[in-house]
Amino acid sequence: MQAVKEWAVSRTQAYENVNIRNFSSSWSDGLAFCAIIHSYYPDAFQFSDLSKEDKRRNFHLAFTSAQKYVSCDPLLEVDDMIRMGKRPDSKSVFVYVSFLRQKLLAANPEPDEPTTTEGAE
Repeated sequence: MQAVKEWAVSRTQAYENVNIRNFSSSWSDGLAFCAIIHSYYPDAFQFSDLSKEDKRRNFHLAFTSAQKYVSCDPLLEVDDMIRMGKRPDSKSVFVYVSFLRQKLLAANPEPDEPTTTEGAE
């Protein structure tokens, strides 16, 4: 759980209005999800145009972008996230973020991962 949280924090630390401290309230406005997607796909949408008040748009944008770019199934529903308000279910959020992380890392290997030089000569 800690590794997923550290990854999420590192991917979003430069984003305004995103401060990941947990897997519940930190995700309640959808901006953290959007920031993670945007950190890998900056041309997908204009993050600075997003508002923490427009939760429905943020969730929809994040979940549809995740599905479009890395085939990450929407394990969370926009309406459910809206209904949960400021305290989304932490287990549900953790499962989705873990799945999203797996898909993003598979599609976009981190630059600090070891690379092989085999056959380069």
